[in-house]
Amino acid sequence: MTTIDQIESVLELPHPQQKVWQAITTPEGLNQWFGNRVTMTLEEGSPILFEWDEYGQAGGVIQTVEPMNKFAYRWRANGVPETAAMNETNSTLVTFELTPTPAGTRLRVLETGFASLDPNLRKRAFRENTSGWASELEELVAFLAGQPV
Repeated sequence: MTTIDQIESVLELPHPQQKVWQAITTPEGLNQWFGNRVTMTLEEGSPILFEWDEYGQAGGVIQTVEPMNKFAYRWRANGVPETAAMNETNSTLVTFELTPTPAGTRLRVLETGFASLDPNLRKRAFRENTSGWASELEELVAFLAGQPV
């Protein structure tokens, strides 16, 4: 049986790279489109906590900060207690890559590591995160365009 290991989305955004970077790397930006509350400091090794009123919390650790180009964090799969130490069997890696284009910014969002998850978490995490990213990225597009989210 083949296990799908990643979720990938590529958005061509008609916005400057700086605007997109602010939307994906600051609590002020993330709070507008990604969940209800985000707590973080933009530093590698710092904790990051996402909260959704209807879904609960997802905590993680910031892995990569390359200003204006790349932002990545590792976060726990749904159902893994916040007190559990993160490892490859209970967390995935989310990476945002920004590339300037003549029309604005290309944003690539990649979540990897599903194949390494504990089999009891894998299918649910992939299914929920696939639909979650589709919804959240629609909200990012709306937010960047100045529309209600």
